[in-house]
Amino acid sequence: MYNLLVANFSRLKKNIFFWGMIVISIIIGLLLILNNTTWVTPGVDTLLTSNIIYVGFFISIFVSFFVGIEYADGTIRNKIIAGHKRSQIYLSNLIVSIVGAIIIELAYLFTILSVGSIALKPPTLDFSTLIMVFVDIFMFIIAYSAIFNFVTLVCSDITVSTVINIILIIVMFVIILIIETPADAEKTTTIYNDGEEIEVLNPNYPGDNIKNICRTILYSLPLGQSMEIQSAISELSLKGESNVNINVMYLYSLVVIVTVSLIGIYIFERKDLK
Repeated sequence: MYNLLVANFSRLKKNIFFWGMIVISIIIGLLLILNNTTWVTPGVDTLLTSNIIYVGFFISIFVSFFVGIEYADGTIRNKIIAGHKRSQIYLSNLIVSIVGAIIIELAYLFTILSVGSIALKPPTLDFSTLIMVFVDIFMFIIAYSAIFNFVTLVCSDITVSTVINIILIIVMFVIILIIETPADAEKTTTIYNDGEEIEVLNPNYPGDNIKNICRTILYSLPLGQSMEIQSAISELSLKGESNVNINVMYLYSLVVIVTVSLIGIYIFERKDLK
């Protein structure tokens, strides 16, 4: 396992897609800072997850090419012939993919926190909340990596795995559009009658069961989770409170990471490598 990790980290340092994603992440961070004209918004808190759409695509491309190239040049087959276990090969690729994805995200976060704090305003979230936000961000980044690593090692074709991984992000987005409203629905709503605020039952409330199912799905999807965190940061920055419980987000990511990885190892160990 150690030798596999050393070899993969050596490849990571030379991977053009990895360095390209880092540069692009920094550029995106700088552009978001330059384009932010809402000076009344406290701090750069809301910019911390402004790259949620981009980061999924970046990680999908990086993982697909970084892991997929081992199939293309026969490295995986050679590793197995050399006596390495398939589970070790799977996990070593997963670990390096996670590290690479986190570094790509760190490049963006560092740009926002360093340049953004000077050009705009420093973060206003309290330290414990900020740490929890970072934990949630890194966990859904790891969940992305686990999913894309699974697809790439199961497909064994760079082009196919890249297309599937990108399609997965689009599918996540479509699912979120469908379930976000019922997931965030409240039992009551406020209406105005002759200038008075009146709280009435929400006729569009889907019911507790459907809401809980939709919320579970929303929190289990890395893209859905990142969008919820973005909403929470915005609410916390402006109002000091949020309906989104960021303290449990990482648990959903953990379940996704473990489940996808175990299934991936199971399939990869039985895969016929041509």
